[in-house]
Amino acid sequence: MSTKVGDFYTKESVKPYAQIIECSDARKPEQILLREQMIEIQNKYKQKGQDSFSVLDIGCGTGIYTRSWREFTKGEIRGLDISKGMLEEAQNIEKEKKQDIKYHEGNGLEDFSHIIDNKKFDVIQGIWMLLYASSKQALFDAAKAIRKSLTNDGEFVCMIYDPAKHLPKYHNVEKRPEIAKLGDSPKPANGNFDREEYEEGEEIIF
Repeated sequence: MSTKVGDFYTKESVKPYAQIIECSDARKPEQILLREQMIEIQNKYKQKGQDSFSVLDIGCGTGIYTRSWREFTKGEIRGLDISKGMLEEAQNIEKEKKQDIKYHEGNGLEDFSHIIDNKKFDVIQGIWMLLYASSKQALFDAAKAIRKSLTNDGEFVCMIYDPAKHLPKYHNVEKRPEIAKLGDSPKPANGNFDREEYEEGEEIIF
């Protein structure tokens, strides 16, 4: 029986993964950068006299960064991920924290508008999400999907690095035994990612 991408993370493997991510010192720099972005966006709406804006987190995983937005907005927050195991953990945490966050199963690299009721969001977040695009065309398709679900003056918040340079080190299980214990998991598409398709500093226009 074939295994779908969304089935890689099981209920048993997600719990230790979530604990590792929550406690990892390696996450602190990105947490600081993201918090600065959140504050900047919050201030933008405060200047308009608004205390709320809507947020969609694609590739939300267990919701570690989805939940962070609740400190900055009273508006609607949703998370989208292809992994059932990740979503189950996110929903379990939501039951405990009661932050009024909804989670949906779906692929953030494809048109997901029907999954989120064709709603447009003020902010769409994708942390390391674009790394899973397997080609330049897939990256353009993801950009179109994101733009389709943004409001006219909405913002896309993301983090990304050069997968061909960094991912082999990131996924070195000898150096990261805690990851090896989790078994098979979907890897960003560094194996199929053709860096020759891109020019240095090339922009993707949404």
